[in-house]
Amino acid sequence: AALPRSAPHIPDTPFEAMVAEYCEIKGNYFLVVADRLSGWIEIKRVTRNSEASGTKGFIQCLRILFSIFGVPKELSSDGGPEFKSQATTEFLRRWGFEHRISSAYYPQSNGRAELAAKTTKRLLHDNTGRGGDLDNDSFLRALLTLRNTLIHHVEYLKLK
Repeated sequence: AALPRSAPHIPDTPFEAMVAEYCEIKGNYFLVVADRLSGWIEIKRVTRNSEASGTKGFIQCLRILFSIFGVPKELSSDGGPEFKSQATTEFLRRWGFEHRISSAYYPQSNGRAELAAKTTKRLLHDNTGRGGDLDNDSFLRALLTLRNTLIHHVEYLKLK
């Protein structure tokens, strides 16, 4: 298996480097976007093989995240079709940040995305409503707990 072309950007500030991945839980499809430094996770339920799960939906989600958190210097993904389309490539170029694609055969090169997807899968499996519904107290409590859990390396950076 080929190794990734370059090491991921090590961020100095939150949302400077983000990771994105799609995952499936109980037949429902979700877009997971996470901050590489803090581990903050955003989750959006999308219908598979729909406009929302394709390039247009991915770009729309990025625009919303940029308006909240700012534009990152780097976005890492596994290079799925939504991430490699001409429209996505053009969007990333216009916004001036790098898209780092990790190898599907070397997923640890996109470790934060893999960790975010694994954590999210566990959270979604136990807390989604009927049909993957995210609008319920159980999911919101679990997400709040996750977002309020201190990540060891972030605390270490604060102490430096």
